[in-house]
Amino acid sequence: MNGMLDLALRGSLRAPWRSAQLLVVASILTLIAGGASALSFALGRGLGAGGDAQVVVLMSPIAEGSPERSLLDPELATVLAALPQLAGQRPLPEVLHHAGLDLGGRSPRQAVLRSLHLETWDLHRSSRLIAGQLPGPGEILVGRQATAALGLSSAELAPGSQLHLDGQPWRVSGILAAPGSVLESELFMEHDSLLGLSQRSGPSLYRLRATNPGLLDQLDLLSLRRPDLEFAAFAEPQLYAELAALHRPLRMVILASALAALMAGVVGAMGTLAAAIAARRSELACLRAIGFSSPSLAALLALETAVLSLAGCLIGLSLALGLIADWQLPLSSGALALRMDGPALASGAAAALLLPLATLALAIPVLSHPLANALRSSD
Repeated sequence: MNGMLDLALRGSLRAPWRSAQLLVVASILTLIAGGASALSFALGRGLGAGGDAQVVVLMSPIAEGSPERSLLDPELATVLAALPQLAGQRPLPEVLHHAGLDLGGRSPRQAVLRSLHLETWDLHRSSRLIAGQLPGPGEILVGRQATAALGLSSAELAPGSQLHLDGQPWRVSGILAAPGSVLESELFMEHDSLLGLSQRSGPSLYRLRATNPGLLDQLDLLSLRRPDLEFAAFAEPQLYAELAALHRPLRMVILASALAALMAGVVGAMGTLAAAIAARRSELACLRAIGFSSPSLAALLALETAVLSLAGCLIGLSLALGLIADWQLPLSSGALALRMDGPALASGAAAALLLPLATLALAIPVLSHPLANALRSSD
């Protein structure tokens, strides 16, 4: 085996220009496959797996899964408080608003703002304060991924710094972490402050803790009895699943584009591989004449390509880890951080293996010719 590997290493460096081409192609295939996998995971399982099954969200039925487009009647809170299933629980209103962020001489950005209650910490169990304090009047709390989402530095969003939203100055009070959630890219302020800033007549949604197993059924019944309130009730995981379903066409486009790019890259590389094998017909025929079997020679050629593919794979994965780690996937309700996790890394590595497989597909027909014919054709 060591002898085969030594021959593969020597063979992979025999034609530097062709080796460089295969190295670049393997790097690009790895980067494309890894990036597409990270995007697909964020839009699919990463988004759809969010939410707490014990939290019920009430929002407008015409919002189509986008809370920032929802507007509820404030009277709904009074009606909900009278339900015996809530056992005195107060529905927590929440406002989502897109505000213009003034960056001075730079192009303005859109920031996603969410109102925050002290009681909502129990309903956002993955959230925690990692710096500073909760916002008071004239203050905002920032998600730790907001720097990438807004194109700002960590110093510009550090506690004590100032931001201008919709023409008004706001002091940063602290930093929030919520791993795997869109909350990490958002900004937060007191409910009344955001209600005034957004100039809304009511909240975007209400959140409730589902302490009663029949609460959802009772809320659905209430929505039928009081159509004037115009609300629909969802378990929080169902809301995230619907949001993921809305992005399914985009996932299909991403995966189809990545597959087309991978096929184009492999087909292009097959021209280089075919030329390399054709240039070694005489050598391969001689090796067969002195005792090497056709399967072992096919394995040797595939191993040569695998050495280059492995090097290209490492380069591609390094680029993906360096580039994709700072990317934010913008959504209507915030942004998701892209991560090169296990599935994404495995997808990138699998893409690089396409080149050795292509080498086998090209080498087998060449090595299947009778030895006498192969020696005559090599003259």
